Amino acid sequence: LVVADLPGLIEGAHKNKGLGHEFLRHIERTKVILYIIDGSGDDDRRPINDYKILRRELELYNKELIQYKSLIAVNKVDREHTRFKEKFEELQSIAHTECIPISAKMSTNIEEVIFKLRCLVFNETPEEARKNLSIAGS
Repeated sequence: LVVADLPGLIEGAHKNKGLGHEFLRHIERTKVILYIIDGSGDDDRRPINDYKILRRELELYNKELIQYKSLIAVNKVDREHTRFKEKFEELQSIAHTECIPISAKMSTNIEEVIFKLRCLVFNETPEEARKNLSIAGS
């Protein structure tokens, strides 16, 4: 499983703003898109808006990109004094794919994200993936 980390997709990237097309060309080579969304809501940001911006930028650059298999990891589930649950549920209600709450800092649900990515990349059912992982681990 090869992962390409492509941070920095910003609003206007489809118009070549920021890294623009150079950045977006890398996404075309992927099999699966993992959206990592900040779920804390810091700076009055709403995870649902961040997700919509990312999807819109991909669609405006190349409509096929929003058809790619995908997964959403909503980060910062560990943060206290946030409205994470409310924001997570709001995002989940419009998401076009599965949302998994994670904490990169505490490693919460990271193994689950990796497992789900494997299923998507290799077109495996969860049962097939578990079997293949146990064979690889022996």
